[in-house]
Amino acid sequence: MRCSKARKLFSPYIDRALSRAELDGFEAHIKGCSECRTELERLQALHVRLSSLEPLHAPHGFTTRVMAAIADRRSQPRWSPFSVLTWFAEAAVIALIIFIGARAGTFLGTAFTRPSTTIASTLSLDTFEAVQPGSIGGAYIAMMEGTNEK
Repeated sequence: MRCSKARKLFSPYIDRALSRAELDGFEAHIKGCSECRTELERLQALHVRLSSLEPLHAPHGFTTRVMAAIADRRSQPRWSPFSVLTWFAEAAVIALIIFIGARAGTFLGTAFTRPSTTIASTLSLDTFEAVQPGSIGGAYIAMMEGTNEK
């Protein structure tokens, strides 16, 4: 068993809520791991100290006062002019941020795009450069023009 799993079982072990298989694996780990054993002993000592404390009792009338305060809050209006004004201010700020973001996106989208090309424009003869007559390409074109003109 790993330390992380053993640490998750500290509380169920102290409360005696482990199954027999979990208990056997946990106790085997505790025997071999000094860190987990020290931590378990510290938690057991804390458990003993906390269980020896006297239970606390609420002062007389505490429940009545709490329930009256809850009733008072429920009877008060849930909104005020200030809260409505705050809500509208938040909505305006959000709308402004969305507007600025949309404008920035439009600007950035047009600033970095290339003009769109179509298939017809890529096959146009205007896109090809003319070859110089004295070059190898020019000689090849001259030969091909002579054979194609029969």
